[in-house]
Amino acid sequence: MEEFEQLYGQRTASAAQPQQRRCILHLGMHKTGTTMLQNTFSNYRDKNFRYLNLGHPNHSKLVGVGFQKVPYASHYSNPDQATWPAQKKKARATFMSALNAADRSIIISGEEIARLSKKADCEALVDAIGTRFDRIEMLTYIRDPAGFMRSSFQQIMKARQVELDYAALFPKYFKHFRNWELALERQPSPTFVLYDRNNFMHQDLARDFGWRIGLDDKRVKRLKKFAGLNASLSAESLAVLYVYRQARGSVAPHERQMNSLLIRVMKDFGKNSYQLDPERIDALMKENSDEVNWIESKINARFAPQKPADITFTDGNSLYDYARQVGPELAAYIRSLRFEPVNDGSDIPELLDGLIKSLSFTAAVRSKLAPVKKLARPLINLWRAK
Repeated sequence: MEEFEQLYGQRTASAAQPQQRRCILHLGMHKTGTTMLQNTFSNYRDKNFRYLNLGHPNHSKLVGVGFQKVPYASHYSNPDQATWPAQKKKARATFMSALNAADRSIIISGEEIARLSKKADCEALVDAIGTRFDRIEMLTYIRDPAGFMRSSFQQIMKARQVELDYAALFPKYFKHFRNWELALERQPSPTFVLYDRNNFMHQDLARDFGWRIGLDDKRVKRLKKFAGLNASLSAESLAVLYVYRQARGSVAPHERQMNSLLIRVMKDFGKNSYQLDPERIDALMKENSDEVNWIESKINARFAPQKPADITFTDGNSLYDYARQVGPELAAYIRSLRFEPVNDGSDIPELLDGLIKSLSFTAAVRSKLAPVKKLARPLINLWRAK
């Protein structure tokens, strides 16, 4: 294990002390494979550890409602504000009940937990956990500014009409993690890890996570790894989806299912990589040098420069220009899916509207045929057996 620590850095403070009742507080950060880790480990259980069951692999919403003084409105299950006090009380009771039922060390995971806005909120959660566990150990993967901004913009833009705002996208390391350092000052020092495949044990994020908190690597290797739900888009897909969202606005609740299907289909369109403007990102890093230096000291590493990419997007206009260039390619891609494009790529929003209609019709037909296929399957199997 010492050899791994020399290669990959430190583990959490008590990773080699399974006899202690420990709570691992995994706080993301955003865009560091958190969803994959949550789904992969959600049913994890061994003689020393278990993933805390709060009804969902991502603990962010329940913890946020239960412990944040002013929770995000989106975290409430019922938008009626008259129900919020009762929801808050129920969330905290559910959390404490799960803690009290835990018979071994636990893992709590939620990237939004890092966004508890006040030190007092963090302390309230730490105090609640401290009633049942000997040690609370925070583990957070940290993404470099350029990678975080690129991934965040892509994820937000898939469903919302947004501009390419560099300042708004810049990661807020102080805001999200400084209060946790203060709230955990009587606990082992938080573990911050650079999110980089070359920095992971065996270049495997799930095994790296398990190793850093002291799980059995053989057991972790056998876990079913859940693919990331937020796979990267090509430069072509990003540009045409940006133009589409600018024209059609943010996704309405009744449009979410078809939008998800559209995104899945668009992930296979295009082949070029992209980056955001390196000069503007470098300027922001200099402007926020105190914050960057602080987080680099926590991960004991310097952020590497952006890797070269095929396409550089500087602003919304550059996204529009590139979308116009690849319009004909989009029409050809839709044709390759065995759908007829509604134009030659000259009108991107209209083209994607047509694709959504085709996808919707296909999904509806498949849904209607599903019961027939289910009834016919035994007959087909019998025929094949003969």
